[in-house]
Amino acid sequence: MRLLAIGDIHGCLQTLEGLIDQVQPTKKDQVIFLGDYIDQGPSSKGVIDYLIKFGRRFPQTVFLRGNHEQMMLEAWHYRGRPAKVRETLDSWDWQSLYRTSKEYAVSMGGPKYVEAVWINNGGFPTLESYGHRPPPEEHLRFLINTKLYFETDKYIFAHAGCDRQDRLAETDPFTFLWHPYMCRFRGDGAPLKTVVVGHRVETKPFFAEYWVALDTGCGCGFYLTCADLLTGQVFQEKNEIGETQK
Repeated sequence: MRLLAIGDIHGCLQTLEGLIDQVQPTKKDQVIFLGDYIDQGPSSKGVIDYLIKFGRRFPQTVFLRGNHEQMMLEAWHYRGRPAKVRETLDSWDWQSLYRTSKEYAVSMGGPKYVEAVWINNGGFPTLESYGHRPPPEEHLRFLINTKLYFETDKYIFAHAGCDRQDRLAETDPFTFLWHPYMCRFRGDGAPLKTVVVGHRVETKPFFAEYWVALDTGCGCGFYLTCADLLTGQVFQEKNEIGETQK
C-alpha cells in the first residue's frame, strides 16, 4: 500500500493524466487529492470528469476541497441561473456549510462581488470550459461532497492548513481552505501528526518534521506533484506551456 497525496491541479488535465501515468496507482493505494482542481488552466471541466471516474475506479480516494472550489460554488449559488442550480445547492443546505469568502464578498459588495472574486482568481477559464453554462449536477454534487480535512493515525490532510490538531472538528473552515497555518501543537499532550497541504505555491515539494507542502505551481506553468508519504518518493509532471492561463 502507498499513501499518495497530490497537490493543486488547477484545470490542467493533460498534466494530471501524465502524472497518474507515472504513479500508476493500484486499488491497494490510498490517494488524497488536496483540492484546487479548477481555475487558471483551460480544462477544469475535464479535470472534474477525470476525478469523478478516478473515484469510481479507486473508492478509497479522498477528495479535499480547495478555496477555488469554494469560490466556484459560491459564485454559482449567487448567480442562480438557471434556477435549477440554486435549487440543487440549496437542497444540500449549502448556506449553512461554511463561512468562507462568501461573508467577505457580501460585506464588500453583495452577491455580484462573489462572482467577481471567483473570476478574478482564475475562474474565467473554468467558466469557458463549461461553455458559460452551469456545471452539470454530477459535478456540483462532487464538489459539494469534497471534505475539509482527512485524518489518519499519522497525518492530517487539508488544503491550506489547520490551527489545532486536537480540535479539528471545531476549526473554522476558513482556515482549512485559505490560511496556511503551520499547525505544530496539541493541547492534550498526544504526539503530533504531520500536516499535508497544498494551496501556497512552493518552488519544490517541501518536507519538514510536521509539515508537507505539495503545491508546486501547476496552475502557474510549473509542476504537478504527488508524494508517497510512506516512502518519501516524489513524482512530478511538468505543465507544458499552453496548458495554463495566468
